[in-house]
Amino acid sequence: MDYVDVAEAKKISGLRLVLTKGVPGPWGEAAKAIFNHKNIPFVAVAQHGGAENPGLVAWTRHRNAPIALFEDEAPRTSWLEILLLAERLAPEPTLVPEDIETRRIMIGLANEICSEQGFAWNARLLMFKAMLEAQGDAATDNPMLSDYGYSPSSVAAAPDKMAAVLGTLTRQLTSQRESNSRYFVGKTLTAVDIYWAYFSQLIDALPPQQNSMPNYLRQMWGYAASGLRMTPDPILMEQRNFIYDEHLVLPLDF
Repeated sequence: MDYVDVAEAKKISGLRLVLTKGVPGPWGEAAKAIFNHKNIPFVAVAQHGGAENPGLVAWTRHRNAPIALFEDEAPRTSWLEILLLAERLAPEPTLVPEDIETRRIMIGLANEICSEQGFAWNARLLMFKAMLEAQGDAATDNPMLSDYGYSPSSVAAAPDKMAAVLGTLTRQLTSQRESNSRYFVGKTLTAVDIYWAYFSQLIDALPPQQNSMPNYLRQMWGYAASGLRMTPDPILMEQRNFIYDEHLVLPLDF
């Protein structure tokens, strides 16, 4: 993927999408996929993982990615803010169900995958645990530990929280299959299908020919999978693979 730096991005109009350069962060990859699915052009702006990113902070008041910046509007950083921006810029093809009850279920499922204390949040805590065990005291001053609430109790609770989300997703997909649908909700692709396609890799990464991420990151994601202490139902990865086959682009480009 071609990136511009912050200084160049500030001169550009339209949509700018701040992404972590060189790694397939699931929040960023999902944001890219949503804009691409809707044929919304954007300029990729480089954020450097684990760095201070002072120029980015001065511009947006945020250090992490993804960040969506459209014209002179306020930066958008949450998965839901970014999704709703995409829906506004290109209402069709929609990724948010019009029916309010279906929409409620879709947003609830996506929240359990993407938001604070959700599936990915807890997977990250397991990665931090492995990092601390490998690096010892050298890693204890990492600001991400406090940013994401790392503690012995939060790590101990993480596998059960992840398992609860996976159980909910499994039950939803099973019910949908019984209704002759291959999607998480309704009969067509929605945002939650896209989120799961990318976030599922935290416990079952695509092979290197499809996801050429750095080896250290593949190892870190493997720590999350090994810390889960349960085997996900096969329907979850069948769903992920179906969405890639039918709707998304491989190999990943980051």
